[in-house]
This record gives sequence, structure tokens and C-alpha cells, in this order.
Amino acid sequence: MAPLGQSTSRLWLLLLLLLSGPADGTQFQLLARDRHFPAAPLASLPAADPLRCPDLFQLVGITCYRVEHLGANYTASTWAQDTDFCQNLHPPATLPTFASEAEYVFLRELREYFMLNMVRASGGRFVMTGRTDDSFWPAFWADGEPGSLDHYGSLYDDGLLHAFPKSASFGRRVIVCQVLLN
Repeated sequence: MAPLGQSTSRLWLLLLLLLSGPADGTQFQLLARDRHFPAAPLASLPAADPLRCPDLFQLVGITCYRVEHLGANYTASTWAQDTDFCQNLHPPATLPTFASEAEYVFLRELREYFMLNMVRASGGRFVMTGRTDDSFWPAFWADGEPGSLDHYGSLYDDGLLHAFPKSASFGRRVIVCQVLLN
């Protein structure tokens, strides 16, 4: 039988190997090399579960969207209120963004007005928060948009981007929320 210190060292080494396994979710096995363990594989770590959207969210590209219909009447709200609404539905949820054709088409086909998670950055340029590639969406600004006093972005029922000031409140019939799966 191995001395207690040697056994403890082996357990720490085993724990270290388990914790520092592949970050990409691939499977690996540790083989027993000690009489204290069976001769069969000691541990088999399954690949990570496929990414799933939260309940009631729909996967489009790498984004999970949820569309909340507020009824036939327009309800006034600010950007901050709609942002809070999304976070109350599902804590990591935000207002929607898009960075691909599939995501844009999904949002455009709603044929509704709703606010986006788009803000004017400190340099004056608009960004879709949480997205790194902004090469797709700038082509969708409506004529004359954004204005110099505008701070947030929205998608109108015509499929074009519009901007509005921080203090603005708008009527809308839907709120769209998203969770990014990246």
C-alpha cells in the first residue's frame, strides 16, 4: 500500500488533470495506472451539451429571440424600460441585435416597430451591443438617420433602422428580447 502522502499527491494530480481537460468540450479518458483504481477507464467526460435557447426563445443563427406581443394597442415605453423588461424575462436577455442576413430577416418579418440594443458609442458611432462585427447592418439606416442628438436605435415596420434621443418614449405593440449563444 502506498504511503498516505503519495496517495494524496496522486489524487491531487488526478483532480488537476480533470479540471484542466480540453476546453473545447472534446471527450477524454484517464486510464488507471494504480492498483487503487480499476483497470477500466477511470473517468469519461462527455462533450458539452449543444447550445440551447431558454424556454420560449427561438434560435435564429447564433441568437435566441423572444417576441412578446403587448396587444393591439400601442404601449409607450423608453429604451431603459424595455431593457429592464427583457432582463426580467431572463436575466442575461437584452434588447435584440442582428449581425447576419438570417437574423435581420427574422426581425424584419415581424413587421413591427421595436427598440434594439443599439447605442451611440463614445466615439459617436452606433454599435449593436454584444456584437463584434458591424459590417452587415449599417446599410439598413433610413434616409437621414441617425441624427446628431440620437442615442438609441430601433427597427421600424419598414425594416429600416431609425435612431432616437435618450429621453424619448415610443408606443409599440411588441418587445423583442434576445440571448446570444456565443
